[in-house]
Amino acid sequence: SLGISRMPRLQRHFLCNLSSVQNRKYFWTMLLSAIYRPCSDFNDVLMAGAELSMFASHVPSRERELGTLRFLLWTVLTQMGTNIFFLLSMLLLRRQTLDKRTKRRYNLFCNQGLWPIVMVCATLRALKNPNVLVNVLGMAEVQARWYPISL
Repeated sequence: SLGISRMPRLQRHFLCNLSSVQNRKYFWTMLLSAIYRPCSDFNDVLMAGAELSMFASHVPSRERELGTLRFLLWTVLTQMGTNIFFLLSMLLLRRQTLDKRTKRRYNLFCNQGLWPIVMVCATLRALKNPNVLVNVLGMAEVQARWYPISL
């Protein structure tokens, strides 16, 4: 994503938002947004590191459960499904507001990176073993059922 942010025309193909999908008909952004994570400052780099760390800790066990081919299909469907849910949520929020500036914001909010897949993996693990203690970002331990909420 380092070079993409310098090219706005290319960047549009990786941003999953209402403007890209509804107005421009870039439906592929619902899938490609997983591999795009812009890093414009230190906070973005820190969040990208946390995202990759959590992805590396949650995803390998899921792949072992499903097998590689089914895991790849599951990843594509999970990414598409969470992005569709996100876009529908933004559409509903946009329709509920009267302020034009806020409507424009809902049109441009993006869902990108690996967070959707990480959160689905964490939620599935929490549902499988709800009473196991899980470490939250190295700061606290909570029961697995509260882990997705505590992030």
